[in-house]
Amino acid sequence: MSVTAKVSDVIPAVKAGMYAARFDSIEERTNEQGKFWFWTFTLQVPEDKIGDPEQFTADADTGNALIPITATTSARITPRTKAAKWIEALRGKEVEVDEEIDFDDMLAATCYAIVEVADTNYSRIQSLMPAEQV
Repeated sequence: MSVTAKVSDVIPAVKAGMYAARFDSIEERTNEQGKFWFWTFTLQVPEDKIGDPEQFTADADTGNALIPITATTSARITPRTKAAKWIEALRGKEVEVDEEIDFDDMLAATCYAIVEVADTNYSRIQSLMPAEQV
């Protein structure tokens, strides 16, 4: 029996830009390098910024599509780590040394996600900004 497959191009979910985002979840995962955090956000993406209109369609009333995007960070928080910067964007205040962070307190928090299209043609979160800064 012959097995065949068609090679397809990678189409980014969203084009590069800044999008309103909602924090949906975080999971602790492990790979060969240790623990890391797997973050999930939902982006509000205008119709003209949807990378693959066959996969995502905009709502007729708002003109936006709700598109999930995931990202990873180290499972370590110091004031300079990417995770700390993302927490600060979600809470609107800086993290402090020895502070206990409860991610459940940030669920459904909104911010802005700066999204870039990587060399591999995948959409990725470059950084987050607090919602009130835009």
